[in-house]
Parts: sequence; C-alpha cells; structure tokens
Amino acid sequence: MSTPTRAVSSSELYLRLLRYVAPYRRVFLVAIVGAILVALTEAALPAIMKPLFDGVFVERDAVAIRWMPLIIIGLFMERSRTLHAWDVSLRQVLAPGVNVYGKAGQSFRIPNVNDNYNLFAASVTLLEPQTAHDSEIGVEGNTGPVRYRAAAYRINLRNEIFFDPLTFSNRNLQPTRRQGVELEAHWQVNPAVDVHTNYTYTDAKFREGNFAGVSIAGNAVPLVPRSAVNAGLGWAFLNRARADFDVRRVGSSPFDADETNAFGRKMPAYTVADLKLSLRSGGWLVNTGVRNLFNEKYFSYGVFTGFPTYAALPAPERTLFVSAQYTFQ
Repeated sequence: MSTPTRAVSSSELYLRLLRYVAPYRRVFLVAIVGAILVALTEAALPAIMKPLFDGVFVERDAVAIRWMPLIIIGLFMERSRTLHAWDVSLRQVLAPGVNVYGKAGQSFRIPNVNDNYNLFAASVTLLEPQTAHDSEIGVEGNTGPVRYRAAAYRINLRNEIFFDPLTFSNRNLQPTRRQGVELEAHWQVNPAVDVHTNYTYTDAKFREGNFAGVSIAGNAVPLVPRSAVNAGLGWAFLNRARADFDVRRVGSSPFDADETNAFGRKMPAYTVADLKLSLRSGGWLVNTGVRNLFNEKYFSYGVFTGFPTYAALPAPERTLFVSAQYTFQ
C-alpha cells in the first residue's frame, strides 16, 4: 500500500530552491540589488516626468513642447544597461496629398535558448542582447491614380545575433550600419489594371571591430545586396479573376563568412519572374501559377569556405503551384 504524498507548501518549496542558489549567493545578491535599483528608477521616473507633462498639457509651454521628445529619449538612453524599445515619429502635410515624415526608434532582441546553445558541440555561449537604433525621413503622397513614397534610412546595429555556418553556432556580429534609400510607386491605370514598382539601395558596412585578428571597419556586411528592384503588373480580367506578373532583380552581395571581404568574389546578381492567376468563387480562393517563369539558375545563399571554394544552396528552378483555401462566412 502506497503512502499518501504530503502537499508541499510554497515556503518549503522556496527554501528548497534557495539551497541550489547557495553556491552562487554573491551573484544572487548582486542580482537582487540590481533589481531593487531598477525598481527605484521605475518609481522615480513618473516624478521626473510630471513637470514635463504639466508644462506640455496643462501650461502648454512652447519650450516644454519642443524639448519633451528629446528629454524622454535621453532619459531612457541614460539607463544604458537596461534594454528599452521606443519609437517617435513626426508628420507634416506640405500640400493636399503630399506629406513629409521623420521617425526614429530603438529596439532590442534577447537571445533565446536556441541562440545560446550549440547543438553540435553541446555547449552554451551566452550572447549579448542585440540592439538597434534606426531613423528614417521621407516624403509620400498621391496624385489621382498614383501613390508614391521616397525615403532615406539608417539602422545602427550592435551585437547582431548571427548564425555562423562554419562553427554551426550563433555569435554576436561586430557593430554594423545599414543605410540607403527606398523608392516605391503604384499606378492604378484603370479599374482593371495596376502597375507597381519599388527600389532599395543599401550600403551595409561594419562600423568597427576585428575578425580573426583583421580589422573589418568599413567592410561590406555579408549577404546584404547593394540594390534590389521589383516591378509588377496586375490585371483583373474578370470580375473574380486576376493575373499578376512580377519581376525582381537582386544585386550581388558578399558571401556569408566573408567578413574580411578577402574572398574577392560575390554572390552573383539574379533576375526572377513569377506569374500567378487567382480565382474567387463564394468562400473559395484558388491560386495557380509559375514561380521562376524563365527558369533562372541562381542561388540566394552562399558561404565562403576557404580559398578558393564556396558552398551555395541552389534556388528552385521553374516551379508550378496550385493552392486553394476556403473561408467560412
């Protein structure tokens, strides 16, 4: 006859868990003190912000209104070891249908278990959190059947979490900067026909750092093409039927693992066209078409494996597809 199991109280369970912490009591104490300090700053923040909010929303002070966004950003940036995410944006109407805008933000990514664990080596490497500061300015508008947008952007990344194909593990990249321009337009030619296009230019460079003892400051970031352009034509030839033809051109880019840019070769540019037909009937949507219509031979991923070789994953050749879905009303 089995003995009934006695329920363990929360306090007993907590004291039992504390025994596992005992060998790391100094680190645990530092963590507790840090948590208390963060909690105190969280409580102090509203008191610091109150005069600012009063000046903006109650007294409507012009100086407070002008400086408040920058002060808020500064307060959060001051607490540098605490991760924060924020964004701020402004938009101004220049003329009917024409707007200019600007935005800036900060984001982060915490490495998860899969990022820190190397399955092949059965080892753990604790990575730093990935952080990004981004900014963008642009103009957008519409004039009758035409919509357009033009923008310039910059993204500064630090400790980008990157999978190293040579070691089969993740690591933090050296600080990088991606900056460039984006152009896009859409033209509704008539109720049945529309045309769209977009172009992206990206200058992706390492801002600082070393790789294998070699300085990589100013080097191109692997796998980032300098330019990419897409264009497409859509035709609603029946009430519930539509055809879409799209072409994309992707420029050349450095091979993965070539952070020193010493390989001397790049992944070649390629152009791919797709054709799709869509038909709606009741709750049904049926799509069929051809991907890589002209059977382009290309690859979008390659890794530098040492002079003079590389490994690449060929992209699918011409592919026919059919899909169907039903939406219940």
